[in-house]
Amino acid sequence: GMAKVYEGRRESLAGVAATVAIKIIDPERAQDDRFKKLFIQEAKVSSNLRHQNLVQIQDFDQVNGQFFLVMEYVEGMTLRSAVKRSRKHGIPLPQSLIAEVGRQVCDGLNHAHSARTPEGRPLGLVHRDIKPSNLMINPQGVVKVLDFGVSHASILQERPGAVRGTWGYMA
Repeated sequence: GMAKVYEGRRESLAGVAATVAIKIIDPERAQDDRFKKLFIQEAKVSSNLRHQNLVQIQDFDQVNGQFFLVMEYVEGMTLRSAVKRSRKHGIPLPQSLIAEVGRQVCDGLNHAHSARTPEGRPLGLVHRDIKPSNLMINPQGVVKVLDFGVSHASILQERPGAVRGTWGYMA
């Protein structure tokens, strides 16, 4: 990936300190303008999304030229981790669980595709990197779609024919 995600604390008045996820561009790529542009695009696009099945962006800023995204912290495990554990222990994931994960992912992606900018322009957002490691399942069974870093939106300029995503998961 092009970025690293860390657990952090967002401190405010009276000792309130919420747990957050902080995403920064991988230090090896931090000076690459292409990665900076993708990171800024992710922040712009994701900030328009408000849905229970999409990770929420809380802030976007920079310190000493290093951009960072502050996001909702999702406790739980990725679908990739759940599949690995089930295989390790020889216990298949129930079909009902797989169907529910799919339903929630589709709900979130439908919201993303239907979302509009604050000015009312359609985003026409397509995630382009749906894979088990970009799906978190929290302890209550809520699925969160992560990482809109290579998504395509109608409001963004992109080179015609650009292909982004993870090869094994592309349509």
